[in-house]
Amino acid sequence: MYSYQQQQPGGYYQQAGGTSYPPPPSGYGATPQPGPNMYNSQFPTGPGMNYSNPWNQEPHYQPQPNPVGAASQYTTPSYAAPAVPPPLPQGVAPHQSMGGHMMPGPSPTSQLTGRRRALIIGINYNDNPSVHLDGCINDAVFIKYLLMSKFNFNDSNTLVLTDDQSDPLKRPTRQNIIQGMKWLVQGAQPGDSLWFSYSGHGGQTKDMNGDEIDGLDETILPLDYRTAGQIIDDEIFQLLAANVPAGARLTAVMDSCHSGTGMDLPFVYTMGRSASSNQIATTKTTQGDVILFSSCRDDQTAADASSLSSVHTGVLSYLFCKTVEEDIKRGSHISYGKMMQDMLALAQQKGFRQALQISTGRPFDLQTSFII
Repeated sequence: MYSYQQQQPGGYYQQAGGTSYPPPPSGYGATPQPGPNMYNSQFPTGPGMNYSNPWNQEPHYQPQPNPVGAASQYTTPSYAAPAVPPPLPQGVAPHQSMGGHMMPGPSPTSQLTGRRRALIIGINYNDNPSVHLDGCINDAVFIKYLLMSKFNFNDSNTLVLTDDQSDPLKRPTRQNIIQGMKWLVQGAQPGDSLWFSYSGHGGQTKDMNGDEIDGLDETILPLDYRTAGQIIDDEIFQLLAANVPAGARLTAVMDSCHSGTGMDLPFVYTMGRSASSNQIATTKTTQGDVILFSSCRDDQTAADASSLSSVHTGVLSYLFCKTVEEDIKRGSHISYGKMMQDMLALAQQKGFRQALQISTGRPFDLQTSFII
């Protein structure tokens, strides 16, 4: 376990095929419930910082036809330690910002014809009024619905940790999050599609191993962070990114403050502006495709919005779901770069100034078509 200084939240949402996988740790089996209509709401101008009850209205949320992706079942656990990640390509600096351009090196090789698995985390900190959030559980509901209605994820391969659940094994404590991360990558094989998303408080704490140029590790804050501690980016890399095998893909969304390099991935891309100077002095790379969508730079906070939908949502979670949904409706194959540009344009139109980012575990071509 890492030793690091405890810190109050930095302020998420600025308000106060092969071997089968095992089932989710606690037999997660709730069917997805229709949520608020994120994608067809009227959009008031400007960011929403009006923190009312997120469930005060619940308009119909209509599924769209033609889900894509391969269905799968996970039954038998199997795990092998990954090989040592390859070194960085010659001439490529660690944690290199490409300003939205193509990174030198190969395109992703994952075909995602294998099995699927998802870990979805949303924490409103309902038991802690001083840091309570409104939109994080909504984010988890919307993302789960998107994955199940469009990409053939299902209850047998999806684990949701939220603090509105009574089952102690489904609450987003530090232990449950770490166990969920281990479960997510356990037995992963080439061709598998893995999903990780986190909506909650994000913070920064003193770097204890010297891999951060700014001297700060990025963190996520479990429900019990005050007693169990935060989870730092080094841990997230070792638990998730380092265990994705070649030919598999982990797609991650971190909707929290200071999430720019929240998985310690070495290659960072920003849209519409140059990134700040390198934040991580790392040679960490991954065997598989690990792609993180972050809601802001390491030095920024992220917003909880009531202006984007009829309920509170995280800005990145909303933009991600809306952009993917509209791409599916058009029947097009949007690239990662175009997807980020569309999300950034909508964010700026609505008054948000968060610098959305993509970071990857190995060189990546942003012109690659987005797939899960």
